[in-house]
Amino acid sequence: MNMPNSGTATDPILVEDGSHPEANSVTLPTSLPSKPATSKPDRRPRKPKPPPEPIRLNDLHAPWLETIPSSSRTSAERMLHEEIAAYQAYMAPTPAERTLRETVTHRLVASIKGRLRDARVYTYGSSATGLSLPKGDIDMVLQSGSSNDEQGNKSKLFQLRNTLTRDGVAAQAFVVTRARHMVMNVECPAHLGSYKADISINSMDGVDAVALINDHAVQWPAIRPLVMFLKGLLALHKLGSAASSGLSSYATISMVISFLQVNPYGLPQASIKDPIKTHSLGTLLLQLLQYYTSDFPYETSYISVREGAVLSKETKAFNPPRQQSDALVIECMVNPDIDIARAAGRMKQVRELFAETRRTFQEGLVAVQTAIDAGVLSGSVLKKVLGVSQELLDYRMRVTQLVASRQHLRDDTLPQSRRDSYQPYSGGSGPRGGPQGGSLLNRIGGYSHTGSSYRSRDDRDDKRSYSYQSARPYGSESLNQGRYSSGYSGGYSGYGRR
Repeated sequence: MNMPNSGTATDPILVEDGSHPEANSVTLPTSLPSKPATSKPDRRPRKPKPPPEPIRLNDLHAPWLETIPSSSRTSAERMLHEEIAAYQAYMAPTPAERTLRETVTHRLVASIKGRLRDARVYTYGSSATGLSLPKGDIDMVLQSGSSNDEQGNKSKLFQLRNTLTRDGVAAQAFVVTRARHMVMNVECPAHLGSYKADISINSMDGVDAVALINDHAVQWPAIRPLVMFLKGLLALHKLGSAASSGLSSYATISMVISFLQVNPYGLPQASIKDPIKTHSLGTLLLQLLQYYTSDFPYETSYISVREGAVLSKETKAFNPPRQQSDALVIECMVNPDIDIARAAGRMKQVRELFAETRRTFQEGLVAVQTAIDAGVLSGSVLKKVLGVSQELLDYRMRVTQLVASRQHLRDDTLPQSRRDSYQPYSGGSGPRGGPQGGSLLNRIGGYSHTGSSYRSRDDRDDKRSYSYQSARPYGSESLNQGRYSSGYSGGYSGYGRR
């Protein structure tokens, strides 16, 4: 057998099979051709997020202490109860804040209905249930067209973005299309308090939940003070928003309602049904923190406010399913297939915060009781974990000045073509604000809920009460007459505002 001739790597290899050598010759290259080099831009490493600034409680204020009479400082437990009640009363909207929020809402509605005349506009969320912090967002949803027309809904939100900016209602507006429901984030100009609003389209679950939450608030009077404390605590530690993987307001409210429904530690019903008379808010708060720190069965159960129980995760499959076995799962009150705690990815930090808060309270109760026994009545239990920032105090002062100077009613940001038809809501009676006038309140059907009624600090004999209307659309002639009381009638006399 003849061996191939030696040669270079590019010489042909001859195969002896009786055929012509050139017909069976194959040239083997020394190497495969390389791909043309492509220049990739250098990727700069992302800068790590700066660590959160430490919370300096000494820099925070406790203005609610001024409203607690010395006669109520009889024990540390009673003091904690009184502080929780006073904190909730202090954080409720002031008359100026209510007026400004109503003005902003009416300006937004006027612009929306000016662009989409068939739209029905609702408010929902904390601003509609009365559980909003002073600088809380305004949640709105509009019904227009079909909820299945995704492209049409997207187009309407972009149209509204331009309209709100042109009408001077929005200093900034962004449409977020990647969320579960498309939403437009709006920030109002300074003369409208720089309020922020989230406007969605054809997503009505939040609206339907308003009446349910208000019903529960009547049944369980402790809901409002407990929720307001938790929201203030979570906001202070940047854990009070689903956008930052914390607890949403809806989830927080559901957790409080479920705790009262389940009553895991067997408190007497009087302590739950009438916490003002039994002075049990402090006990309820400490037990709630303990429950959601370590005693709630995160791995096996989910919260169902609809059923008034904690149910096994094996009995229900949420869509989409949760990957973490110990994740907090909360069934939506309106749509039971939705887990409203799905975005709470930082639940570990929330539980750690609850545990630390409870430990601090226990230590603080001992210290305050020692001071009370020594005749010192100026201590605070709540201030050891929560306070009011100077920024919030300045904001409230600025809102008061805006309303007093009537700057919030200026219409020079409106196009000239709209100034003649727009009459801002002034909150009063008469030709512009009364039912006989042509006010915006009258023309578009009014506000979706009535705010809190207030008493002065010195008017201690009067009862402090709240009333809310269930959600209804702006522009609707028929009003839902169902009103809801917070359950504090007669309970918070003396917790007014200077």
